[in-house]
Amino acid sequence: MEHGRLQHSQLYEENLGIPLIIRHPEQEHGFRVKSPVSNSDLLATLLGLVGLESPVGGMGKNLWQAVSAGSLLPAVKTVPMGNRMERGASLRRGQWKLIVECSTERRELYDVVRDAAERDDLASRRPDLVRSLEADLWSAVGRENCDDLRQWAPLGGAARGIDADQEEALKALGYLQE
Repeated sequence: MEHGRLQHSQLYEENLGIPLIIRHPEQEHGFRVKSPVSNSDLLATLLGLVGLESPVGGMGKNLWQAVSAGSLLPAVKTVPMGNRMERGASLRRGQWKLIVECSTERRELYDVVRDAAERDDLASRRPDLVRSLEADLWSAVGRENCDDLRQWAPLGGAARGIDADQEEALKALGYLQE
């Protein structure tokens, strides 16, 4: 209830700042990705680790592949907020964090260095920065705007765009139900 809501249907750091630890049997030493990454990258990463490609139209990057190649990873997080029409996304660049809630068309801007609890919304005071970060957000997410994000459903019920072997691998990982 830090921001007035229960569960994980919000885009504030208390719900998004989740550590992820993966031990790959072929990796001798660990490494830490210091920049935030997206939880939407988890599926692509796990599929990549077992030798499968991400579903066509799926979001996310294979973090293992990106880090191994030395690529920069955008700090983008998307969370389905309630039903499919209540989507939102957030982006963090340096000290700035933008939250876009598509159901309300609300934009929130925080200086997470000075305001780690995300209490002082600066969006109305920094509209140019909001527009700039929002353009980066949609570019990084691969969507045009909230309308486009509302239409996107990662696996859309039955795993569309996935062959039978990929579907079985996702079921084995617990991502799909029988």
